[in-house]
Formats: sequence, structure tokens, C-alpha cells
Amino acid sequence: MNRRTLALAGGLVAFALSLLAIFDSGLARLGLDRLLVTVIGLFAILLGLRAIQIRRRKGLEAVETPDPELPMAVQPPGEDLESVVSQFLGSQRLRASRTRLQEGLEAAAVSVLWRYGGYSPETARQAVADGSWTSDVRAASYLGSVDAPSLPLRAQVADLFRGRSTGRERIRHAVDEIASVAGLEPLGDPAPGDSDRAAPATTGDARAHFLEDEDPGNEWGDEERGDEWGDEDPGNGGDPTEGAVAAPEAGSTGVRDQAPVESDGGASSVLSRRTHTTGHWRGVTVVALLGIGVGILVKQPAALLAGVIGIGFAAYARSRAFPPGAVSISRSVDTPRPAPGEPVSVSVTIRNESEQFLPDCRLIDGVPDALSVTDGSPRLGTALRPGERASTTYTVTGRRGVHSFGPATVIARDLTGSVEQTSKLETHTEITCIPTYRALSEPVPLREQATQYVGQLETRSGGEGVEFFSTRNYRPGDAKRHIDWKRHARTGELTTVMFREERTATVVLVVDARDYAYVGPIEDGPTAVDRSVEAAGRLYETLTSRGNQVGLAALDTESCWIAPGSGTEHGLRVDRELGTNPALAPVPSEGRSWVKTHVSRLRKRLDPGTQLVFITPLCDANASRFARELDEIGYPVTVLSPNASADRTPGHQLARVARSLRISALRSAGIPVVDWPWADTLDAVLARTNERRSA
Repeated sequence: MNRRTLALAGGLVAFALSLLAIFDSGLARLGLDRLLVTVIGLFAILLGLRAIQIRRRKGLEAVETPDPELPMAVQPPGEDLESVVSQFLGSQRLRASRTRLQEGLEAAAVSVLWRYGGYSPETARQAVADGSWTSDVRAASYLGSVDAPSLPLRAQVADLFRGRSTGRERIRHAVDEIASVAGLEPLGDPAPGDSDRAAPATTGDARAHFLEDEDPGNEWGDEERGDEWGDEDPGNGGDPTEGAVAAPEAGSTGVRDQAPVESDGGASSVLSRRTHTTGHWRGVTVVALLGIGVGILVKQPAALLAGVIGIGFAAYARSRAFPPGAVSISRSVDTPRPAPGEPVSVSVTIRNESEQFLPDCRLIDGVPDALSVTDGSPRLGTALRPGERASTTYTVTGRRGVHSFGPATVIARDLTGSVEQTSKLETHTEITCIPTYRALSEPVPLREQATQYVGQLETRSGGEGVEFFSTRNYRPGDAKRHIDWKRHARTGELTTVMFREERTATVVLVVDARDYAYVGPIEDGPTAVDRSVEAAGRLYETLTSRGNQVGLAALDTESCWIAPGSGTEHGLRVDRELGTNPALAPVPSEGRSWVKTHVSRLRKRLDPGTQLVFITPLCDANASRFARELDEIGYPVTVLSPNASADRTPGHQLARVARSLRISALRSAGIPVVDWPWADTLDAVLARTNERRSA
């Protein structure tokens, strides 16, 4: 039996005794009325004291409203220092005298000394241990052993007076020194050509596999093996055809073509409803109980009357909010298919469907996560009479993708504000934004492997073409137009002129759209996935305009695949996939992407001789493994990497170091990497790359 039942039983007993005392005056002469009233007074005081304790522990229980005005916050790689450190550690066991942070930074220091400092793995570990790798005492003392120099006492005292943590200062100095050894320039003023710095000379094949298999810095790059990389996706048993995008039937566009659904009043559906008390009138309960109790005990009618009035307020405060199904909403947009950057006006209307007055009704619309409100407000506060409507209008800016509005939140209170009801009302509305892309002004630096068809990809073999390649001795069957007749006239020798052969390439653009890739240096700016999708669209236009066959794929939980092709219809389909495919949505999808499964799927779909342009920010080791795996089995890979890094915190700096090591390892393995600084245009980056290749 709970307390509520006991209180109800006690109240009924007291009421029965009161009625008995009224009809039987003999009980009053026995003094029962005085005893009963005294007990009731004491009980009321106890309940009043208990109400005071509850009021002290609990504040007002109002619903926290969402913030739909702002889009999803974008964070740079390395926001969490511990997660970046874990990438360097892998599965290594910690030494008892070291913390995980120290071990990870030590592994990072060893890695950069080996890669960029000219150290061997053994000498790099020794230099870190004795502190000789840096002149910064804070960094040396934090990562070094007992042989390393210790931080002077005066420096520790100075940190104390400045309000700085000595441990944090050591971590920051250690990360700065590691970044300095890696040769990283401040991102605010990138040095020309720094983004595409050539990898240093390496010794042996083991160096080419650094960060992948044989890292001296304690198994770097083996994190998550047996998880995202090593295990097949349990959701489909590793079936490479599961969830594949089928080719559209004749006459079909391959994507949804219907206009967004806009509901009218009453068409919205209720997803959830919750009613609760806010505690706004708990103080009235205290006044009522203490007033009654004190009034009874001291025999003061005024105090008793105040308590009785308080009971009336307390009872009124527990009145019910509007009944279920009391309101409906409708939403409309003026431009369901805007261009990128085009303003879209959204109007939301709420209507009172009940027969009672709603004194306090608030609406917060479900703005899509990827869109930001640029004008007006998606919030509305109003009072509604029966059948009355109220509306609010706001403006969002069109952005690539399919944007579905979420359920609107409706919060209603009664006049007292003590009872609050929160409802989620859904009405289907979508905005679809499909960009168009223009070709780049620079050629795409592809690998030299190509198909047998004539095109504009220059190779290192002689054949049909327009650019001189070499000369050789005449062979029977050589075309007469290729004979060097001037040389024959001078020397009498027959030689054949060879021209640089030009062929078409079969290329698949692969966009890294895993949740790791939804990063960027600006909180309210685009993500690396946004830049990758834009780059894929422009690369497609550039490559197909030069006669190449180009396809599209993505790494994500959703499937995205278009076989290589060209032509107007094929280009329209690629544009639609880049704009509407869930795998390339502006916000990350839920679930884990299994990179090894993607490798298996692509191997089954790719024809021999196909090369890949992998567009990825290289934020984790699995991205570089993906490129290496496909390159090693015969599909030449070129990596285009938008640099989403920042350098505001030690975690950001360490993430930059990790990315630099991955780029260096890929280049050492023979995989070209085009590093795309965030502040540069893709045309400028490709111009620098092509200039270096032709030098």
C-alpha cells in the first residue's frame, strides 16, 4: 500500500468521524472532536514541512525546448584528445608508471622522429626517453624517463602563480614539439606548397607500410581492427549486393520526383504526448497546510481561513491541461526545390481543435538539422480560442540534399502554469536541393593506367597521338606518315617517330561519407563530406568532358553505386545521387560503416583497369587502409583529401600530426595524395599539383 492510498484512507476516516460527531453529539461530549482536530492540525503541519523539503529539493520542472535555429555543429578532428591518443596506442599495454596520455604522446613523438627526423625506431625511442629530441624542457620532462631533464622548480612555481596547470602546460608543449618535428605550419597562414609536401626518403619496404602494419610507435593504425575494418557487417552477412542501388527502369529517373507533401490543418499526426506538473504552485500547498495546522492548534480563525483559501488555489493548480487531440499543425514551403543558397520561406500554422480556451500554447518547429534559420523564428507563443489559428513564418537557406522537417513540439499550460503538456506533432514536409556542377579549369591528375580507347589521358607509352614521345628504328609495317623523312634525307637511316599515346580512363569517384568524415574547422561551416561531394561533382564533369568513363560510390551505412559511364542521362543521374542519396546526406547517418565490406563490394563491381579517386579527409587509419587495399590488388588509387584540421587545441594539433603521417605513408606506398587546404579552391590545388608533376 503506497503513501497516496494511505493518505486517501486517512482522509476518509477523518471525514467519517466528522459526520459521526455531527449526528451524535455524545461523541463531542467525550472530547473526541477536540482530539481529532488536534491530530489533524499536527498532521497538516507535518505535511507542510514535508512540502517545504520537496520545494527545496526540486525546482520548476519546465520542459527544455530544442534549439532548431542552428544547424548541426561541426567540429574539427581531434576535439577529444584522448581519442586521438588512442589511435597512436592501438592495442599496446601501458607500462605501470605511465598514463595512457603519456604513452600515446610518446608513441606520436617516436613516429614523427622516425618519419620526419631521420631517426631509426630504436634511436627515436631513446631520444624521447632521455629528452634529447627537443630543447623544450616541459615536453622532454613529460615524455621522458628518469634520465630526462626535470622541470625546474621556479617554472612550477610560475605556473602556480599564473593559475596554470603544470600538467596541462607539459601536454601542450609536448604536442607543439611533436607538430614542429612533423613540419606542420600554422593553418592560419599556410605556406605555399606545404599541403603537398613530398614524402621524405625512406629505407626499405617496411617504411612504406608505416602506420598500417609495422609502426614502431606501438602498433599505430591497428586500432579498431577486428571491429570496423576486420569484421563483416552483421546486418547483411557480408552480402555485397545487399542494399545496392538498382539501375532505373526505362523512363524512370532513379530518384523520387514527387513534390514534397504539405499538410493542411488537422492532417498532422501525434507522435507522443506527455503531461506533468511543473511545481509552480508548490508554495501554495505549504501555505495551505501550515495555515490550517497553525489555525487549529492556536484557535485562530484568520490563519485557518488563509489555509482554506490556499487549499482552493492548490486544487485549482492541479487542473488538467488541454485534452488529447486539442491542436493540429500545418506547414508549407514556398520553394520545395530550391537552388543551393536560395532562401526558402517556411510557414507553420497551429489550430485549436478543442472546444476550450488554450491560454498558453507554444510551438517550436522541427527545422532540419542541416539547415539554419536566417530570418524570422520557428517559435510561436500564443493563446487560442476554440477553432482559432496562429502562424509563424521563417526563412532557411537551401543546401544540398533532401531535408525532411522533424516533428513540431507543442507545449501547453493552463492558466496557473502548474500543469504542462508536451506533444510531438508530425506533418510531412521536404525540401530537395540538387546542385549543378561546373568542370574544373585544371585537368585531373589521374594515374597512367588507362583503357584501350583513344582519349585525353596521357600515358608513358608511344602510339597514336599529337605530342612527340620518342623515335626508334623503322620496322616493316610502320605507317609511312610516321617515318622521319628529314633524318632519312640527312643520314639515309629509316626511323619511326612515336607520339605520346592518349587513351581514356575508367574512373570511379569514391566519397568517404562515414561519420568520421563529418568534420570541419568552422563550427557553422560546411563539413569535409560537403566539400567531397562538391569535388566529386566537379571531377565528374571534368573527366567526362575529356572522354573518360566515370562512376560514383560512397563509404557509408547506406549504399551508393553508379557504374562508370558518360553522356547526358548518366550525368543527370550522378547529379541526383550526389544531391539526394542518403549515403551523402549533409548530416551523418546512424549506424557503423564497415570499411572492409566496402572493399569487398567494390572488388566485385570494378572492371579490370578501373582506377579510383578516393575523396576523404583521412581522419582515421581505416581510410588509408581502404586506399592501400584496393591499390595493392590492382586498382590504382589517387587520394584527394580536403584538410578539415584546426590547430586551436592540443587535440587538434595531434590530429593534424596523425593525418600528416597517413599522407606520408600513402605517398611512400606509391599512392598520390592531393592535400586540399581548407582555404584554397580545388582549381588552385590541382594547378599546383599539375605543375609539380610536369616539372
